[in-house]
Amino acid sequence: MSNLSPVGWFFYIITQLGSELFFILFLSFIYWVIDDRLGRRLLYILLPSVWLNSFLKDILQMPRPPPSQRLVSAEGYGFPSGHAQNSVSLWGYLSTQIRETWVTITCTILIILISISRIYLGVHYLHDVLGGLVIGTLLLIAYLKLEPRLAESLGKLKCIHKILISLLLPPIFILIPYYMFPHPISSSYLAAMGALSGASIGIILERKYLKFSVEGTLMRRVLRYPLGILILLIILLIIGKLGVILPILYTKYFILGLFISLLAPAMFQKLQL
Repeated sequence: MSNLSPVGWFFYIITQLGSELFFILFLSFIYWVIDDRLGRRLLYILLPSVWLNSFLKDILQMPRPPPSQRLVSAEGYGFPSGHAQNSVSLWGYLSTQIRETWVTITCTILIILISISRIYLGVHYLHDVLGGLVIGTLLLIAYLKLEPRLAESLGKLKCIHKILISLLLPPIFILIPYYMFPHPISSSYLAAMGALSGASIGIILERKYLKFSVEGTLMRRVLRYPLGILILLIILLIIGKLGVILPILYTKYFILGLFISLLAPAMFQKLQL
């Protein structure tokens, strides 16, 4: 990385817009400061996309470019590109919900730049990126079509039933690759499903008991974010010291999802932020 050219550094920075840390920071910002409803929906398209990408990679097992061609490190299989797929899921969905020309243009440019960055940095072939873009687009179309119906159906269930589904279903989607593939499963499965379970339970409880809203003065909304992120990073740092075995990894992301969707909003309400 130290040998990157200015263009290389530009694409390295761009590629971070598809990283786990960026997703945590960005989704927290949307959820706590901009629009909690939009934040919930972004969570529900991005996390399944992460799981699906890992699953397709494990099924297809198509290699990345050789290490000698890479400008940065990358692990796992190559097809489809997770950065390309997830960028369509995130930025594509965002552009459908904020119907402003400048938002659509910005999101489109970001999707293109993130995709190009993976090829420039030597961690994906062109077909990896194109595959990710196509799969991300198909997932986005399916989500836009099915999400309202699914939300309506789940909304009719009792709170306890929704919590049980959120608690029991995500681990099943971890056990599927765990028993299907002979190699150790990717931590992405645990991250996606752990966060999905925690966030879903948090959202159910928050909607029932808190009714959190991002509304408030500009100062209050601005103060929420650094406070929430600081506490979140401290929690993740403490949990990270416990090790990387599967149950701990799952618990880490479960708490992350629960904090973003329930614990942080409860704290903001308590502090009148």
